[in-house]
Amino acid sequence: MNGIVYSDDFSLANLVCESAVKNGLCCETMPINEALSGRSSGEAQLIFVVIGLLVDDTLNLIDRCVSQSQAKVVVVGSTANASLVVECIRRGAFDYIDLQSEIANEIASLVRRLDATSNETHPKPPSIAVLSTGDVSDADLVALNFASDLASAAGGCCLLELRFWGAALGSRLQLDPHHTLDDLLAHTRIDPQMLAQALYKHSSGIQLLSGSTHVQPRSPTDDRITAPFLQYARSQDMPTVIGFDDFTSHHNLASVFECHSVVVCSRLDITSLWRTEKRLRHLLDAGIAKERIHVVTVDFDNGFHPTTDEIRKALHEVSLHMIPINAAEQTVSTNVGQPVINQYPRSVMSMGLKAARRQITADEPEQVHGLRRRLLQRMGLQTLMTS
Repeated sequence: MNGIVYSDDFSLANLVCESAVKNGLCCETMPINEALSGRSSGEAQLIFVVIGLLVDDTLNLIDRCVSQSQAKVVVVGSTANASLVVECIRRGAFDYIDLQSEIANEIASLVRRLDATSNETHPKPPSIAVLSTGDVSDADLVALNFASDLASAAGGCCLLELRFWGAALGSRLQLDPHHTLDDLLAHTRIDPQMLAQALYKHSSGIQLLSGSTHVQPRSPTDDRITAPFLQYARSQDMPTVIGFDDFTSHHNLASVFECHSVVVCSRLDITSLWRTEKRLRHLLDAGIAKERIHVVTVDFDNGFHPTTDEIRKALHEVSLHMIPINAAEQTVSTNVGQPVINQYPRSVMSMGLKAARRQITADEPEQVHGLRRRLLQRMGLQTLMTS
């Protein structure tokens, strides 16, 4: 959702704008006199008008915004003058926020109400956070293929590599992005135009924002990109995949909260499952609902790992998706710069990846029919893909 703050008080404008950005809005500020002189609010869906010393100018601006824009107008000001509050509402303001209240909390409540209303008529496209618990390449594999499958269904998918060091997704897709996470984080504020220019398109339909190329992680990791990135993708009606590494997601749980679904990648050996359990406990203790969390294992089924029931019980009974890995397919796909599901669309590994993604986002899982289905069932792979 795009927003704009009209105010002649620079500090108040920044306070409102920063609170809006923290709650997922792409926001900018503009003096009231510039707005009254005819400067457009652009594509803003939410307009904040801060009442200043010139009350008549503020009321005229509310009139102008209500009559000339489809955006919701929210007034921010003192509630000491009850007649002024009533007058703003009469002139068409959608809401009034008390300047003495916790503005960030008020805006958060406002955004939740607007989201609930918009979801009734136009549900948001899915967003998936993909977390690593050890081998980052497993999370890369899942993030790339989930993004490619979403892109094939929706006509495109925004993929954010939220890594503050050692980014590799560009290389895996054989892309040479002109801009990376570092370029955007060099700016105080990140707007939709900057994101549109930074995204690099791949033939699969993935639009990639590549992570940082630093050799070592920067600490603390300051994630100012997730909220505007998700908002941009939603404004384009595109699904989103965000690839975290273990280091980044541990320090940016608020960013994980922004996504509809959380995917934790694991291997099937005891050590990997132990790390995954610790990560799941961290997510659950932070308040992320169990229904939103999914574990995806990408590994060889050598018959020596714990049973599916044992794994599910150890991992807090969260949704479990077991993908049989094919090292040759993974290597060839990387060498030609394609996701596995594009290079080998009918392989067992690809079918498992697509089925997992579609179950996670509540789509109908793809069914394998005919002779191929019977052969997979006989080999015990059909149930493996959709467990």
